[in-house]
Amino acid sequence: MAWNSNRLAHRTKGHVLLIVLTGIDGAGKTTAARAVVDAARASGKQACLLRNPAGRLAMASMWKRLGIRPALRVEECLESSARIWNVLINTVRARRRCGLVLMDRGLVCQLALRQMRGLPRGRVIPWLLSVLPQPDAVVHFELEPALALERIDQRAADTETLQGLTAFQAGYASLPEYATFTVLDASRPQASVQADLAAIAGRGSGCDPKPLPARF
Repeated sequence: MAWNSNRLAHRTKGHVLLIVLTGIDGAGKTTAARAVVDAARASGKQACLLRNPAGRLAMASMWKRLGIRPALRVEECLESSARIWNVLINTVRARRRCGLVLMDRGLVCQLALRQMRGLPRGRVIPWLLSVLPQPDAVVHFELEPALALERIDQRAADTETLQGLTAFQAGYASLPEYATFTVLDASRPQASVQADLAAIAGRGSGCDPKPLPARF
C-alpha cells in the first residue's frame, strides 16, 4: 500500500472524510467499499457509499439491442454527461453528510477511459476537478487485467475484454493525477484489501458537515 498524501494525517474531528475509489472493472472497489461502510456502521460510526457510474455497459447493451453503433465521440460524450451528473449530485450529498463517505469512481475514471480510447482530456472534466471540493484521498485498486477479467467472468453480471481492461489500466497509469493516488494491491485476499481501506477510512471521524462552497 503506497501512501501518497498527508491530507489524512491532518484531519480534525468533526468533518466529512471523502475518499474516491478508482480502478478497472473487477478490481474489487465496490465489494471493499461495502464491507468498510458496513463495518463502520456496525461500530456506531456514520458512513455511506455513493456511486458515480457512467452507464458505459448499459449503453453498450442498448446499442447492441438497437443494432447501431454511435461514433466514439458521441458515445463518450453521453457517458461523460452521465458521470458528471452523478458526481455533481453525489458531491452535494457528500457535503451534507458526516463521517465517512466513499465514492465508487469519480471524474478521473472518465479521463482514464478517454486515454484508453485515444481521446483528449477535454476542458470540462479537468475544470470540474479544479473547482469541486477535493477528496481527502483517491484510493486506486491496482489489479492485473487478466485477474480482473476472471473475476468479471465469475460474477457474470457484465462483459469485458482483456484488451479493453489492459488499455483501461494503462489509461489510469498515464494520468498526471495518478501520482497523487494511494495505490492498493487488489490481487491480495479481500480481507487484506478491505483492512487497508478501513485503515485509511479510520483516519477520519466525527459529524460536522462542511458547508457547500459558494461557487458550487
